[in-house]
Amino acid sequence: MILKEIQDSPGFRLWRAQNKWHREIRMALRPFDLTQSQFMLLAGLVEMKLTGRLATQIELATHSMVDVVSTSTLLKGLEERGLVTRDQRNRDKRMRYLTITPEGEKLVRDALKAVRQFDRQFFEDIAKPQLNAFLKVCQQLN
Repeated sequence: MILKEIQDSPGFRLWRAQNKWHREIRMALRPFDLTQSQFMLLAGLVEMKLTGRLATQIELATHSMVDVVSTSTLLKGLEERGLVTRDQRNRDKRMRYLTITPEGEKLVRDALKAVRQFDRQFFEDIAKPQLNAFLKVCQQLN
């Protein structure tokens, strides 16, 4: 009785759907050796580069909607792989700007194709009006 009540709750169903989506997006990004958060940071850097904005770690985390605390660790790994660089561009030695390398940009563009394909397949059985309603609900929840 209690379990049925939990399983019927919107939060439980959202959690289950998110778990399925997360498990499958991990598989889509596996060939690129990227996590969803790493992908979001790299995509954020590409977007900021296209608009001519320099990014600090906090600005990138906020722009990419990735947890600020995790961003430092994720960026260290991306830097070790040669996908991003951190450059000091002013007198404040603590202030470092992030730049995506050509290798990082190519990787994120290739991964983006896989992510787009994954999204199409994941949501293909949902009718357009339902999907639009779902997107509106997600926007409200954020």
